[in-house]
Amino acid sequence: MCKTEGNDSSHALACNCDRQLWFSSAVVAVSRKNLITQSFGTLLMKKIIKCTLILLSTHILVGQPALSQELARNETVADRARPELDASGIPLGGFRFFPQLGLTVGNNDNIYADGLSPVSDVIYVASPEVRLQSGWSTHALDLGIAADVLDYVDFENEDHTNFRAWLDGRLDINRSSFLRTEAEHAVRHEGRDSADDVRGLERTKFEVDSLAVSYHLRPGLRKLNARFEGEYFKFDYNDVLGPEGPINNDDRDRDRIRGTMRLGFDALPNNSLFFQLAAQSDKYDFQFDDAGFERSSNGYEIAVGTALDYSGVTFGEIFVGYLSHAYDDPRYGDIDDVSFGAEIAWNITGLTTITLGGSRTVEPTTLVPASGVLSTRFRIGADHELLRSLILSLSWSNINDDFRGIDRVDKVDSVEFSARYLMNRYVQIAFGFDHTNRDTTPDALDGFSFSRNIFSLTVEVHL
Repeated sequence: MCKTEGNDSSHALACNCDRQLWFSSAVVAVSRKNLITQSFGTLLMKKIIKCTLILLSTHILVGQPALSQELARNETVADRARPELDASGIPLGGFRFFPQLGLTVGNNDNIYADGLSPVSDVIYVASPEVRLQSGWSTHALDLGIAADVLDYVDFENEDHTNFRAWLDGRLDINRSSFLRTEAEHAVRHEGRDSADDVRGLERTKFEVDSLAVSYHLRPGLRKLNARFEGEYFKFDYNDVLGPEGPINNDDRDRDRIRGTMRLGFDALPNNSLFFQLAAQSDKYDFQFDDAGFERSSNGYEIAVGTALDYSGVTFGEIFVGYLSHAYDDPRYGDIDDVSFGAEIAWNITGLTTITLGGSRTVEPTTLVPASGVLSTRFRIGADHELLRSLILSLSWSNINDDFRGIDRVDKVDSVEFSARYLMNRYVQIAFGFDHTNRDTTPDALDGFSFSRNIFSLTVEVHL
């Protein structure tokens, strides 16, 4: 929706009217659903949460207190190995087979990410997964399939299933170098909080096929390290039915090719300096989109940075550089700016990890007549092992999306909390809370600002 040219206040108000029309149509589409279903779903969710909290409190009261212990090098509290609680899998020759099933019940108080007329719903999610991992002394292979089946109690038009299948392999050439291949096929659905959501009566389904091949050189006697990587992505969007008829998404289909070269030198015992060059090309299947714009583009990024590793306690990398993105359409201006990236982990103690992250990238968009989005992101998080089997996580993130070519800036703040209880090597229980607030400027686009709270309770069973 709103695929018409213009960026003034009248266009913004027209878009808001379209949103109101879409929302009314969505409500009408589900109005026939029996109100008994809503009451039953809410009651069932409360019962499940109550029983799970009783079960959790019983186990936690008799749980072992967490004792400060030394983490393995470059390991965090969240991802550390816990042999007595981690799934052991089923041995199959030189492989191990890991089946898993997750069941989630959640409540979303703004399922359409709408700032004008928010509606809530209870959601049930089933997440089956099977994975096969090699246990070889050299080389590695990891393959599997996973799905998320989402069922909305009231707004069944939002029901959807996401799926992915992957194959990752590593070929060890010698002690200092290896090749890695990663292939994936994924079926996804665009989030209602996406600025590119076309506001169909159902979520927009799209498929992504990706392939990445990389060569890695570990530091040796000459203290040199390197990474050369090539990536290919194919995006295929399905059409969707809107309140006024079919919405064409074929003009969003595209191929992306990305190449990255990184050369590093271990200048100091705890620091490795590196130079990185990346180039990217996005080629759309159709030369012009439905509004008559050419969205194909080419871009590059040059950066210098450092990889840190202070005894495996504080580790990660930081870089800063320059990025440029040019579009085939002469009506679009280039996007040029300072780029940066950071991923740092700090193990304050053996029980607490602080993580910091940030990035600036150019992202595609279908909003007319915007050329692209300069996206700046920051994140800070903390993980704490309250008990040996109870991990608490809290994070805050900020996203600033600057839409180039139109007068629109989205500022998104999110706070996430989770408590993950490892009952034993077969069962995990997790409680989650996610608060998101998006502030869209200018004021004429007030309907695109929204606030949302999501509560969830998940039980995972695995072997």
